[in-house]
Amino acid sequence: MKLAGVIQAKKVNRGSKSERLSYQIVDSGGAQTPLLKLGDNPFTNPLLASYEGREVEVDGELDGDVFLVDSIKPVRQK
Repeated sequence: MKLAGVIQAKKVNRGSKSERLSYQIVDSGGAQTPLLKLGDNPFTNPLLASYEGREVEVDGELDGDVFLVDSIKPVRQK
């Protein structure tokens, strides 16, 4: 399954020991889907963080509310 949109960071679990930035993809219609890259540190998300604010296409599968990312690539701007 593929999704396309812009990667955005959102602070979750505010005020708890688990407070962190969570990354999501926002599609052209405004729908937000949380992302998780398997093998990436879920508290720092260095791979997803490197794409923040960029338009990308992600490939993977939906697991409940979270999209598990297998691969990610930037969309070339025209």
